[in-house]
Amino acid sequence: DSEVIEFLEKFSSKPEHLPDKLILGGNHIGHNGLRQLGNFLSNRVSSLEMLELDFVYFSSGGLRAFFEGLQDNPQNAPKHLNFADTDLYDEDYLNPTMAISEFLLRPNCSMERILIENQD
Repeated sequence: DSEVIEFLEKFSSKPEHLPDKLILGGNHIGHNGLRQLGNFLSNRVSSLEMLELDFVYFSSGGLRAFFEGLQDNPQNAPKHLNFADTDLYDEDYLNPTMAISEFLLRPNCSMERILIENQD
């Protein structure tokens, strides 16, 4: 969590330096880190095309925290989101695809593709 938050803080003063593809795969990102990531993406004009969160361990409540962070400005979400091989189980959402669906149905959502594969 702390590494992701520290990474985002470094880019918050110069978001134009954020690359168009962000790969955070293989990390343990907790509730706070996912919320910060969602907030960070929501609070800037995004040029982020792809966010890869494959092979990521989400803590309980993390999936919902990520999408709650994005909800203020869903148009700033990345165009493509990769959840391959990520355990999307969330105690708060018995069906994690509901959190994703709720976000995608928001009127200003500009997300074009979400990859969800290899789920148990």
